[in-house]
Amino acid sequence: MNKVYVAFACWCLTGCNPHPVVPFDEVVIGERRDPVLHQRPKVDVLWVVDNSSSMEQEQASLRDNFELFIDEMAAADADFHLAVVTTDMDPWDGETLAENRGRFQNLPDGRPTSSGQGGADVGHCPGELPLIIRSDAYRAQGVLDGDSLKRDFGCMATVGLRGSGFEQGLEAALTALSPALATTHNAGFLRDDAHLAIVFVTDENDCSDRGAVERHNGNECEYDADLLVPVDEYARAFRALKPADKKVIVAGIFAPDTGARAVRPNQIDKACNAPTGVAYSGWRYDLLVQAVGGITANICDPPFTRALAEVAAVVGDALRETCLSEVPACQLDEDCVRIELHRSPDAPPLEGARCEPARAGRDQVCILRAGEHYTIDYGASCGVAVTMAVETQEGDRVVARYQR
Repeated sequence: MNKVYVAFACWCLTGCNPHPVVPFDEVVIGERRDPVLHQRPKVDVLWVVDNSSSMEQEQASLRDNFELFIDEMAAADADFHLAVVTTDMDPWDGETLAENRGRFQNLPDGRPTSSGQGGADVGHCPGELPLIIRSDAYRAQGVLDGDSLKRDFGCMATVGLRGSGFEQGLEAALTALSPALATTHNAGFLRDDAHLAIVFVTDENDCSDRGAVERHNGNECEYDADLLVPVDEYARAFRALKPADKKVIVAGIFAPDTGARAVRPNQIDKACNAPTGVAYSGWRYDLLVQAVGGITANICDPPFTRALAEVAAVVGDALRETCLSEVPACQLDEDCVRIELHRSPDAPPLEGARCEPARAGRDQVCILRAGEHYTIDYGASCGVAVTMAVETQEGDRVVARYQR
C-alpha cells in the first residue's frame, strides 16, 4: 500500500494548541498519521430536457456528444445516477397525461412533431431502458462501458418534440425530486450520501407558474413574469434536498441572459441564433445557477462539445475530494514523530514531489508542495478535504503531517 504525505497547518479549531500558523512550504517537523477516506464519490444527476417542437437538433447534439460527460465521470471515478425528465408540466395538452408530469423518462420518443416535422431514429435503442442509469451496472473490473452508457442515455434523452411550448423546467425538476415521486415512480435516484446535480437543456425560458398565467401565447410567460414561482423558492427547495455536507450543483445549456425583458405587447427578442435555430433568454435558469452555484453554457454554440465538457467539469470538480477521517486538530509535541529531511544546505529548490530514502522502521516519505501538489479545503462538503494534484490509487493512504 502506498502512502502519500501532505502537510497541514494548524487551523483555528476548538482544541488547537497555540502554535502559530506557518506557511505550508516551510519545513514540517511533526507528523501524526490520520488516514483519509479514499472512497468513490457519489453524485445523482438529473437532466431536464426540453421536449417542445423546436428541440430536435438540440436533443441530437446532447446524444451525440454525451461521451464527454461520461469521460469526466470516469476521470472522477464517480459512482453516479442519471435520470431524465421533460419540461412538459401541463395537465393535459393532447399528448401528456397529468400523472406523467415529473416522472423519469425511459421510453425514447422518435415521433415527429404534431405537424409532421422532425423526429429521431430510435431503432438502435434497447427494448427496455431503466428509469435510472446506475454507473455500477455499466462498470466491469473498474472500467466504465462508455459506449453502452452513451447509447442508453441518448435514448432516454430523446424525449420527443410533442411537449408543451410553455416549458416549466424548474417545476419539473422539483416535482421529480419531491417526496411524492422520489418514493414511488422515481424511487432510488436520490441517495442520502450523494451530491446532487441538476442540468437543464432548453432553448426557452422557464415558465413555472403553477397555473397563475393566462396562456394566450408563449409571450405571456415573459409579460407576466411576476406571476411565476420565484426562482429563490426553487433554490431553497433544491438546497433543502441535501444535508450541509453534500453539494447541490445546477448547470444549464440555454440561451444567455441578455438583460432585456419583454413588455406587453412587444414581441420577445431572441437571445441568439444558431444552426439549430433561435433561442430565447433562459434568464430564470441563470438566476437559479447564481443562487445555488454551478455553470451555464450557450445552447446557440453547437455541437455542445464545449458545453457538455464545461458542465461535466464543474460536476467532476465537486467530486474530487479526499476526505479526512477526522477534522484535523493541532497536536501536542508528544503526539508528533520527529522527521529529518536530510537536505544539504546547497541542495537545489524542490521542484516536485520527491521521496526520502526509507530508513529502518520508517516508511518512505514523499514530500509534496502545497498549492502545487495538493490543496486543503476546510469548507469541503465532507468536513475537511485534501485535493491531490498527484495521482493516487485505490487503497492509498494520505497521511496528514501537521506543522507545529
